[in-house]
Amino acid sequence: MNTEKTTPQRKERGSVWLFILISFLWSWLLFFLTDGWLVPMLGEQGNLTGARLTLILGHMLAMCGPALAAWILWRFYHKEAMPVWKWGRPWQYIVAALAMLALWGGLALAGFFSSAEIELVDPIHISIWMVIAISLTLGWGAGIGEEMGWCTYLLSRLTPRIGKARATLISGILRGVWHLPVVIIPSMQQYVAGEQTLLNLIVITVFMVVLLSVTNVLFGAVFAWLWYRTGSTPLLGWLHQWFDLVRDAAVFLLVGFSGSVWHAVGNMSFIPLGILCLILIMRNKTLSDGTRGKKEDTLSQAS
Repeated sequence: MNTEKTTPQRKERGSVWLFILISFLWSWLLFFLTDGWLVPMLGEQGNLTGARLTLILGHMLAMCGPALAAWILWRFYHKEAMPVWKWGRPWQYIVAALAMLALWGGLALAGFFSSAEIELVDPIHISIWMVIAISLTLGWGAGIGEEMGWCTYLLSRLTPRIGKARATLISGILRGVWHLPVVIIPSMQQYVAGEQTLLNLIVITVFMVVLLSVTNVLFGAVFAWLWYRTGSTPLLGWLHQWFDLVRDAAVFLLVGFSGSVWHAVGNMSFIPLGILCLILIMRNKTLSDGTRGKKEDTLSQAS
C-alpha cells in the first residue's frame, strides 16, 4: 500500500467529517436555541416583534455555520488561503433577483386573486417590515454563509476525488439533513408535552431526513451547477437571499399563503430545474472535463 497516497486521501475524508461536525454543531445549537426556546418564550410573553426578529436573526447566524466550518478548515486544517473571490457579472445578479421575484411574486399574486382564503395582512405589523428590511440588508451575507460551505468548500474538496455528480449528491444530502432541526423541533416539543409518542417522533424524524435529503439534492443541484459554471460564491449567496426573501415576504404579508397549494408549487419549482441541472452536471462528471483542461486553482475555476 502506498502511504504517500493514502495519507492525503484520509486527510481529505477527515476534512469532510470535520466540516460536518463544526457546521452542524454551530447551526443546530442556534436552531434549537432560537426555535426551541427563545421564539416560543417570546411568543408566550406576547412579544411578537421580539419573536420575529429573534427568528430571522437566529436563522441568519445559523446559516453562517457552513462558512465558519469552511474557514476554520481552510485556515487550520488545510493551511491554505481561502478561494479567490469571484463576483460574476452584473446581469447575472439582475436575472437571479428577477427570477425569484417572478417565481414567488407571481405565485403570491395568483393565490391572492384566485383564492378567498388568501388575503393581505391587515394591519401590517411593524415587525414584518423589520424582518423584510433585515432580509434585504443581511440576507446576502447569510446566503453566502450557507453556499460557501455547501458549494465553495464541499464541492471543491470532493469533486477532484469523486466527480461532480457524486459531489453534488453528497453536498445536497448534507444540506438537507442540516435543516432537520427547523422542521423537527415542533414535533419534539409535542413529544415533551406528551402530545405524541416516541415512536411517532422517530417515524417523523426518519421521514423528514429522507424528504429533506431528496429535495435538497435537487435544490442544491441548481446551486452546484451555477457554482461549476461561474465559481462565484457571492452570486450563489445572492440567489439564496432572493429565494428566501421573496418567499418569506409573501408568507408574512399574505394570510393563508404558507399552507396553500401556491406555496407548495413554489417549493417544488426547483424539482424539475434540479433534475435538469443534475443531468447537465453528470454530462461533465469530473472537474477536468468541466475545466476543459485549464490548469487553474479548482476553487476559482468555472466549468
